[in-house]
Amino acid sequence: MPGAALGSPPQAMPERGDPPDALPGDRPADELRAARPAVDRLGMEAARERAQRALFGTAAPARLGRYVLLGPSGDGGMGIVYAAYDPELQRKVALKVLHPRRRQDDRAHERLIAEAQTLARLDHPNVVRVHDVITQSDQVVIVMEWVDGITLASWERERPRSWREVVTVYAQAAQGLAAAHGVGVVHRDFKPTNAIVGRDGRVRVLDFGLARSTAPADEPPLAAGSRDVAPAGDGDAATSLTATGAVVGTLAYAAPEQLDGNSVTAASDQFSFAVAMHRALEGVAPFEGNDAEARSRSIRSGRIAIAATRAVPSWLRSIVVRALADEPAARFRSMSALLAELRRPRGWRRWRIPVIVGGCFAIAAIAVIVGPWLRDPLAGCDGGAAEVAAVWNPVLHARIDAALRGAVTTRDAAEIRGRVLHSLDDYRERWVGLHRDACVASRRGAQSADLLDRRIACLQRRLGDLPAAVESLRAEVAPPPDAARRAVADVRREISQAIALDHAGRSREALAAATAALQDAERSGYPPIVADAALTQGRILLARRDNKPAIAALGRARSVALEHARFAIAVEAAARKLYVEGIEGAELSALQRDAEVFLPLSKALPGDHFAGPLLLNNLGVVALAASDRGEARRYFQQASAALADVPAPDLELAVIDRNLALLTSDAAVRESLVRGVWQRLRGELGDSHLETIEALEARGWYIRAPARALPLVADACTAYATFHPEMIPQRVHCESYRAFLTGELGDHAEELRRYEDIAGIAAGTTNPDTAVLATLASGYARLLRDDPGGAIAQLQPIARRDAPSPDWWVSVRAAHAELGIGLAELALGHDAEATRHLDRALAGYEEAIPVNEEAEYRLRAARTRRALAAIPHSGNLRK
Repeated sequence: MPGAALGSPPQAMPERGDPPDALPGDRPADELRAARPAVDRLGMEAARERAQRALFGTAAPARLGRYVLLGPSGDGGMGIVYAAYDPELQRKVALKVLHPRRRQDDRAHERLIAEAQTLARLDHPNVVRVHDVITQSDQVVIVMEWVDGITLASWERERPRSWREVVTVYAQAAQGLAAAHGVGVVHRDFKPTNAIVGRDGRVRVLDFGLARSTAPADEPPLAAGSRDVAPAGDGDAATSLTATGAVVGTLAYAAPEQLDGNSVTAASDQFSFAVAMHRALEGVAPFEGNDAEARSRSIRSGRIAIAATRAVPSWLRSIVVRALADEPAARFRSMSALLAELRRPRGWRRWRIPVIVGGCFAIAAIAVIVGPWLRDPLAGCDGGAAEVAAVWNPVLHARIDAALRGAVTTRDAAEIRGRVLHSLDDYRERWVGLHRDACVASRRGAQSADLLDRRIACLQRRLGDLPAAVESLRAEVAPPPDAARRAVADVRREISQAIALDHAGRSREALAAATAALQDAERSGYPPIVADAALTQGRILLARRDNKPAIAALGRARSVALEHARFAIAVEAAARKLYVEGIEGAELSALQRDAEVFLPLSKALPGDHFAGPLLLNNLGVVALAASDRGEARRYFQQASAALADVPAPDLELAVIDRNLALLTSDAAVRESLVRGVWQRLRGELGDSHLETIEALEARGWYIRAPARALPLVADACTAYATFHPEMIPQRVHCESYRAFLTGELGDHAEELRRYEDIAGIAAGTTNPDTAVLATLASGYARLLRDDPGGAIAQLQPIARRDAPSPDWWVSVRAAHAELGIGLAELALGHDAEATRHLDRALAGYEEAIPVNEEAEYRLRAARTRRALAAIPHSGNLRK
């Protein structure tokens, strides 16, 4: 029967209390109808359509309300999921319905409705979204976001995953669970089949059918050994969109309190998450036992299975082990706290100073650290940990400890050393706690956004005390004189605030803070702080593509740092200046000679410092600008190798993988590299950060199928406009490629609208590159409005000015203009002129194609060839 074809076998007639010899004919009609084998009505409708189409070649589409059924996607113990299409909103959706054999189960109905209500409360990128709930006859249907992807379990089986990949993906799942906990919802059945990794790289937590609000008043405790826990292997092989289980919890992932029949809390979700992550990292389950009692004994024993063959960092294992504690109170205070530990930087961050400890120890400065303003931290958000880890972390702890051992030799040396280190550690923990407290109060609506800003500003000022104290213990230069000490401390706080704003994606405010910090640093009369402030300003300017001011700031940082032996800052500033001068068209051989001065310095830095890999990467960029693909690859590979020595690489160094993608001809490897960069940035910085958006846009650059590339580029353009509307160069660049891809897919009305929008975005720009792109857009818009003469008038100045050029990227701009002119001449019937301009365009694209693997040049070259092929006897015209 049709239901069987969809994996829904008929169910045996339920017993209704009849005597054993009762015949069906003796029963009331209503009871007989209720006792019929369960049938999947949607499945029958879909099967009917398939059968009619097979027999007659056509059939009316199977529908549920306005939704067109596309077919079953997956099924589990409680529900079936169908792929469907919403013609009104023109999008694919998932329809989740009760399994036919659960149709008469009132509790199952309640759970499905509860799942819809739960998901409706959660608006988070890492939780699957509910669009609608509909009822038809006795059927409840949840209309959900369609996610094109695979379950987390399938993702793990797909190929061996590094611990970094596991952390990146599981951190997203943790965000989804933390969001649920934030609105008082406990999942109660988290496992790898209840999360999906989308093709876009985003992880969504699924299947909240068993979720409950925290501590519901009417929830009885679970009976030990009851059916509220599924067998250990339940659902592990599921690959459907939603692996819908009918039981509360799965044995293999259940927390001990769940196994014992006690209340299930957010801490139970944390335990289940840790079991799943342990299995992903180690390849083995942490505990044994095929029933609840045996599993509970294994957990209580404290013995956790570890795979000796897996390379998992000790810090990561310690996080997972803590979350696997048998007592909920011994786990992390919240899912957000666990997430903060997963993401806490381990190693040097980009703004750190190399540790060369001298003999100057201002122990008295530690008194600042333990001021009476600090109180016990509260659990809450995950913010703040990364910022404080930038200035105090295990690496610095060990080095300061070693320095104190060598420098303090009095009888009470051990006591002094312990007191100093304990004060620094305690300060860090208390600061993180206060940051969480501020965040929680804001998210719960207990304080305004303005008050949050003021509390964070206060915390940033307090954070400025910590690097000042650490700096005095590890300084390679003399600390500031007493007269300047307060001013220098103020500048450090301003720098910290600028960095925090930059990391939060508030680029414009970050630049203002960095500029003020540099001005105050110059007034302080203490050169080392000038180098710090100038480098911070240069970084932010560079991210904003304000290239000329960035060159000036980075040059200032480099010269002051060299003069005062701040070699790490000097190398970083030189690396950034090298990059921006290269893209601004400086003479490449001169840049390479300049870099030769800093390469030896970079090798003398501590092995885990970030400036060395950055310099090698930027040398690769310079070589690529010179069209030396082999030399560029060599530098990028050296940068990648140097990165292996950095325990917790700075996020910015993810660009090394993106640059390797430029030179990787294997499409799958290339896409994997750029997707990994985007996932890492997105996981650490969030969707709104400028670097995340640029990485999303870059994913579209490397995909040669316009239908796949366009959604990525479009999402990036929208994000620029939403979160960074003032970033005109990025927006114009993104919209230009978006318009081209739209035209490649045949939607010329939308292509015209996009080109016309660019004129409004770029109005009043002073950036010459942006102005060129805006003029190109205007020319193509005229062409699409059937004004070929106007298009030629717009595009000719660019073609004449930018070609020929020794720089391939300038020649590409000329090629864009030549292509537009060629298409315009073709529209005017001037075949010979069209051929001449199209040949020039093709030559420009073919010059760029061997340099890197970006798809745009190949797609535009293909468009040019199609235009040439449309010209009769174009080969003769060329001759």
